[in-house]
Amino acid sequence: MNLEKKYNLEFIKKSDWQEVFDLWRAQEAHLEKWKIHYKERGYNSWEEWRKKGAEQFGCDKLDWGIYKIKNPLGSVPKFFGGPFAGWRDYFYNGKKTKSFAQLAQLKKVQEHKGITDIVKKFPKKTSLVGLIVKNKIFIIEGMHRSTAIALINKSKQKLNSDIIIALAKFNKKELPQLKRVYPIK
Repeated sequence: MNLEKKYNLEFIKKSDWQEVFDLWRAQEAHLEKWKIHYKERGYNSWEEWRKKGAEQFGCDKLDWGIYKIKNPLGSVPKFFGGPFAGWRDYFYNGKKTKSFAQLAQLKKVQEHKGITDIVKKFPKKTSLVGLIVKNKIFIIEGMHRSTAIALINKSKQKLNSDIIIALAKFNKKELPQLKRVYPIK
């Protein structure tokens, strides 16, 4: 993959969706804020909620690889936000997506408590999930952390974190513009 050079990625291993989903679960499912989030949307579990979203991309049918992001401050701001309804409505200003560097320029991003809290206390180890479309990486898990990395880069702060990304090539010309995955009833 020539993206390895473009985004300064180091291939670790081939993977499958179950392993990627398990990484995501281990990182997020125990957090109280996400328990509240999925329950408010009518889901009984983190798995039920996240699987519903991942189905829209056909994640279980894609070939996955795990990569280390060797220079997150140089790479992640070049990634693009996923096509999520909430992000489109609130941050993309009528566009389908924006790069994280573009998002970091927005005042409402710079003042977003969820993102600024991550900037203040970025995890020492974390993982992201992305899809590759036309040699661009679109984040489908890790939007807030990716935006926080772009803000850290913009402010010329240092980042001391080991970051991996699970990537798969999306086999269509563009990502679907996702609908909200709630209510489920």
